[in-house]
Amino acid sequence: MVKIIADTTSCLSIQDAARLGVYYIPQIIVIGEKTYRDDTEMDAREFLRQQKSSPILPKTAAPPPALYTPIYKELTDAGHTVIVLAPSAQVSGTVRGAQVAAQDFPGKDIRVVDTQLVAGGLGAVVIKAKEWLIRAWKPMKSSNGYWK
Repeated sequence: MVKIIADTTSCLSIQDAARLGVYYIPQIIVIGEKTYRDDTEMDAREFLRQQKSSPILPKTAAPPPALYTPIYKELTDAGHTVIVLAPSAQVSGTVRGAQVAAQDFPGKDIRVVDTQLVAGGLGAVVIKAKEWLIRAWKPMKSSNGYWK
């Protein structure tokens, strides 16, 4: 079976990701010396409050490979194909983090897709991919390793 991993840049709520059966990885928000997961430790309202009250502008960081590892292990141990639908590598290091984590699983079917999208566009791709999987769509391997 094929399983999808997305992250919070897809703008899906945690509840929507759970309802879809999509594994969900947070982006990391950095304010000064403190870091926060943007799925459970800081919501948009708190982010804006921090931004207004702090002399230091918040930054974001891509999910580290360590956040992918337990999910990859769980899914590949169960024999699943893993597809990571990641935000554009032009604006995020998420693709790289997912690829680095996948290197720890040689021979396992883990595909990291740079969707070249963020926000609602990425969310729409995640939802559509899940719809295709429900309809028993099967990814095909190509000779050059790309998903087609």
